[in-house]
Amino acid sequence: MASFVMAFFVVASSRLVEIVTEVSSNVVILLLLSVLFLLLVGSFFKEGAGVFLEGGWRIFFMVIMFVGIVLIFLNALGWLEKTWDFIGGGKGGNAVGSITLIVIIILFMVYIVKEPKTFSTTGSEKK
Repeated sequence: MASFVMAFFVVASSRLVEIVTEVSSNVVILLLLSVLFLLLVGSFFKEGAGVFLEGGWRIFFMVIMFVGIVLIFLNALGWLEKTWDFIGGGKGGNAVGSITLIVIIILFMVYIVKEPKTFSTTGSEKK
């Protein structure tokens, strides 16, 4: 019964149908790009045991996919252009510049203050 009511909401709102259509088509493009990216990464490995994305590559790939999905939804809702105008120098230019500078300073401080890693002769990490 609930799905029947939800279907009526979707059919009644042409804007909602447009958003679902645009998001689904863009997600298919993102999936195709992810397959092509995995093919590119796989071209650097030798034949033999299967190797999956590990460590930094996995995190990098997940972040790129998440950012892509968020941008797709923002574009489908029409908020991407408004957000880009706000960041690009419209009303929020000073605020965005200040926040960016603060983040860069904090990252620089973390880089300088972090404890260096030391390695023993066996190659295992010591803290």
